[in-house]
Amino acid sequence: MAQERPVFGSRNPNAPPVQQEFAMMCEFTSECYETESCGETQYSFDLDGETSGLETNAMVASVQLSSDIGTEDLVGVVQDKTTSLSGGTFAARHFLTIAPDGAARYTVHYAEGPLMISYLGECR
Repeated sequence: MAQERPVFGSRNPNAPPVQQEFAMMCEFTSECYETESCGETQYSFDLDGETSGLETNAMVASVQLSSDIGTEDLVGVVQDKTTSLSGGTFAARHFLTIAPDGAARYTVHYAEGPLMISYLGECR
Protein backbone atom coordinates (compact mmCIF):
# COMPACT_ATOMS: atom_id res chain seq x y z
CA MET A 1 0.00 0.00 0.00
CA ALA A 2 1.33 3.44 -0.94
CA GLN A 3 2.08 5.68 1.98
CA GLU A 4 0.51 9.15 1.95
CA ARG A 5 2.91 12.04 1.81
CA PRO A 6 2.41 14.66 4.52
CA VAL A 7 1.10 18.12 3.67
CA PHE A 8 3.09 20.86 5.40
CA GLY A 9 1.22 24.10 5.97
CA SER A 10 -0.63 25.15 2.83
CA ARG A 11 1.81 23.41 0.46
CA ASN A 12 0.58 20.29 -1.30
CA PRO A 13 3.59 18.18 -2.40
CA ASN A 14 1.51 16.68 -5.23
CA ALA A 15 0.75 20.08 -6.80
CA PRO A 16 3.21 22.05 -8.96
CA PRO A 17 4.61 25.09 -7.15
CA VAL A 18 3.66 27.48 -10.00
CA GLN A 19 0.11 27.50 -11.37
CA GLN A 20 -1.30 30.23 -13.62
CA GLU A 21 -4.43 30.88 -15.64
CA PHE A 22 -3.98 30.90 -19.42
CA ALA A 23 -6.28 33.05 -21.58
CA MET A 24 -5.74 34.40 -25.10
CA MET A 25 -7.75 35.54 -28.11
CA CYS A 26 -6.36 34.46 -31.49
CA GLU A 27 -7.24 36.12 -34.80
CA PHE A 28 -6.18 34.81 -38.18
CA THR A 29 -6.17 36.77 -41.45
CA SER A 30 -4.63 34.21 -43.82
CA GLU A 31 -5.90 30.69 -44.61
CA CYS A 32 -4.08 28.06 -46.69
CA TYR A 33 -5.51 24.76 -48.01
CA GLU A 34 -2.97 22.03 -48.79
CA THR A 35 -0.69 23.33 -51.57
CA GLU A 36 -3.10 26.01 -52.83
CA SER A 37 -2.28 29.70 -52.50
CA CYS A 38 -3.24 31.33 -49.22
CA GLY A 39 -6.22 33.66 -49.12
CA GLU A 40 -7.66 36.25 -46.79
CA THR A 41 -9.91 35.08 -43.97
CA GLN A 42 -11.43 36.23 -40.70
CA TYR A 43 -11.16 33.32 -38.27
CA SER A 44 -10.75 33.59 -34.51
CA PHE A 45 -10.91 31.55 -31.34
CA ASP A 46 -10.38 31.85 -27.61
CA LEU A 47 -7.93 29.84 -25.52
CA ASP A 48 -8.76 29.27 -21.85
CA GLY A 49 -7.04 26.99 -19.38
CA GLU A 50 -4.08 26.80 -17.06
CA THR A 51 -0.34 26.32 -16.96
CA SER A 52 1.71 24.70 -14.22
CA GLY A 53 5.29 23.76 -13.52
CA LEU A 54 8.33 24.21 -11.36
CA GLU A 55 9.06 27.74 -12.62
CA THR A 56 7.42 30.33 -14.86
CA ASN A 57 9.81 30.05 -17.84
CA ALA A 58 8.86 26.39 -18.56
CA MET A 59 5.25 25.41 -17.92
CA VAL A 60 2.93 22.60 -19.04
CA ALA A 61 -0.31 23.94 -20.54
CA SER A 62 -3.81 22.47 -20.66
CA VAL A 63 -6.26 24.68 -22.55
CA GLN A 64 -9.56 24.61 -24.37
CA LEU A 65 -9.82 26.15 -27.83
CA SER A 66 -13.31 27.60 -28.38
CA SER A 67 -14.56 28.87 -31.75
CA ASP A 68 -17.79 29.16 -33.73
CA ILE A 69 -17.27 25.60 -35.00
CA GLY A 70 -16.72 23.96 -31.60
CA THR A 71 -14.20 23.28 -28.86
CA GLU A 72 -11.01 21.25 -28.69
CA ASP A 73 -8.82 20.31 -25.75
CA LEU A 74 -5.15 21.10 -26.33
CA VAL A 75 -2.05 20.36 -24.27
CA GLY A 76 1.53 21.51 -24.63
CA VAL A 77 4.28 23.72 -23.29
CA VAL A 78 4.87 27.41 -22.66
CA GLN A 79 8.62 27.95 -22.57
CA ASP A 80 10.44 31.29 -22.61
CA LYS A 81 7.20 33.01 -23.78
CA THR A 82 6.76 30.65 -26.76
CA THR A 83 3.68 28.42 -26.73
CA SER A 84 3.29 25.06 -28.50
CA LEU A 85 -0.07 23.25 -28.21
CA SER A 86 -1.66 20.23 -29.88
CA GLY A 87 -4.74 18.08 -29.49
CA GLY A 88 -7.97 17.02 -31.09
CA THR A 89 -9.03 13.62 -32.32
CA PHE A 90 -7.38 11.12 -34.62
CA ALA A 91 -9.64 12.34 -37.41
CA ALA A 92 -8.62 16.00 -36.90
CA ARG A 93 -5.33 16.92 -35.16
CA HIS A 94 -4.81 20.56 -34.13
CA PHE A 95 -1.39 22.26 -33.83
CA LEU A 96 -0.82 25.82 -32.58
CA THR A 97 2.45 27.72 -32.15
CA ILE A 98 2.55 31.22 -30.66
CA ALA A 99 5.81 33.24 -30.74
CA PRO A 100 6.77 35.64 -27.92
CA ASP A 101 5.56 38.61 -30.02
CA GLY A 102 2.12 36.98 -30.51
CA ALA A 103 2.63 35.79 -34.11
CA ALA A 104 0.67 32.53 -34.45
CA ARG A 105 0.46 29.54 -36.76
CA TYR A 106 -2.51 27.19 -36.44
CA THR A 107 -2.80 24.01 -38.51
CA VAL A 108 -5.46 21.31 -38.64
CA HIS A 109 -4.56 17.94 -40.16
CA TYR A 110 -7.53 15.81 -41.23
CA ALA A 111 -7.04 12.06 -41.66
CA GLU A 112 -9.74 11.87 -44.34
CA GLY A 113 -8.29 13.09 -47.58
CA PRO A 114 -5.77 13.62 -46.04
CA LEU A 115 -6.19 17.37 -45.82
CA MET A 116 -4.29 20.18 -44.10
CA ILE A 117 -5.49 23.73 -43.42
CA SER A 118 -3.13 26.38 -42.03
CA TYR A 119 -3.91 29.80 -40.56
CA LEU A 120 -1.55 32.73 -40.00
CA GLY A 121 -2.33 35.46 -37.51
CA GLU A 122 -1.72 36.49 -33.93
CA CYS A 123 -2.76 35.71 -30.38
CA ARG A 124 -3.03 38.22 -27.52
